[in-house]
Amino acid sequence: MMAGFSYVALVTPPDKHPVYMAFFEATILVGVLLGNTLNAAIVDTLGLDVMAYISAGASILPCLIIIFSVSNTKHLKTSEEKWRWSEILGWRNLLSAFHCILKKRPGIGRLLLILTFLMYAGSFISSIGFSTTSFLYFTKQKGMTVTLYSSFLIYEEAMKGLGGSFILLAISMCKKPVDYFHLLITGYVFDISAFIIMSLPFYPVGAWIGCAMFVGHTITRAQVRALQAQLCDRDELGKMFAFDSIYQVIVNNAVSIGYRAVYSATLEVWPECSFSLCALVLLMSMVVAVFVSFLKQRHELLLKDDSNNNT
Repeated sequence: MMAGFSYVALVTPPDKHPVYMAFFEATILVGVLLGNTLNAAIVDTLGLDVMAYISAGASILPCLIIIFSVSNTKHLKTSEEKWRWSEILGWRNLLSAFHCILKKRPGIGRLLLILTFLMYAGSFISSIGFSTTSFLYFTKQKGMTVTLYSSFLIYEEAMKGLGGSFILLAISMCKKPVDYFHLLITGYVFDISAFIIMSLPFYPVGAWIGCAMFVGHTITRAQVRALQAQLCDRDELGKMFAFDSIYQVIVNNAVSIGYRAVYSATLEVWPECSFSLCALVLLMSMVVAVFVSFLKQRHELLLKDDSNNNT
């Protein structure tokens, strides 16, 4: 998946990164949507063995598409760094991903890149928190049936994957230039509103309206990934997104345990606490995003001054 984000960043114009990143993220969410929609029906009617064959075929198909249709990116290389197949899974590449994030960069580029991962953390952690606790909350506390909850998840993935992507596409087609930072803040506001609305005592209407606000999910993530791609050299995109993958695996396990503990501890007095915590985490990330916007202006001025001094 992270190789896909790297490829999108390499072959698309920088000013279009947010839109293409959003559509790539949307394809992942649409895959989840289709899986949730079709898996149960296929297993019930055709059997688990048929579903296994279908899953195997669906896994092989992307490989064939990549082999025969995705263009080679060797012509985009700007460095002469060489690698061997035997080194791909070695510790050297793991450490180089960390070095890519922590190494010194012109201006305040290193600080900005690290802060973008804090920005991304809000969306990522809140998403984990919702997926960890939403089933127990809606089925046990609100009496939602498992079938209805499955439909709710499909609705959630549709809002995240399709809603946000089409909003970005519509905005990109406008002739008037778009400030993508304003879109980033808008995405945060939508996501925060989703959790606040679902925390209020307006079930079931509040649950469905709040879920609709998840259109901000893809908008936020696409803007952050586009900013990360801007702050890295083209030859570093793979390493940067590799670090992103490592970071997500580590955080995923820790956050899931933490949200389960919070839900269990507050179940009797405040069952919606986990949703409110998601909103708080997103709010903190939005504050970091505002801070990054000011730092980015200073960063661009520093780079401009260095360029003038060199000439």
